[in-house]
Amino acid sequence: MSESGWLSGRKDIAKHLNVTGRTVSRLLAKYPDFPVSFLGRKMMAKPEDIDTWVREHAARPCEKCGGMLVDA
Repeated sequence: MSESGWLSGRKDIAKHLNVTGRTVSRLLAKYPDFPVSFLGRKMMAKPEDIDTWVREHAARPCEKCGGMLVDA
């Protein structure tokens, strides 16, 4: 994470969520309210916005892989 408190790039966001970068792309495609911004082609997000979104969408950890499941 950068000093400004932002997650910088798909990999940082994925690591914060304990999922793959591809899953981050799928979440962005499926949920238009997924809280990311773009600086040029770079995906950026604030960890607290991601955490709030996860709570609001009843996301929970997958028991098999430790990733994230969304009940939306």
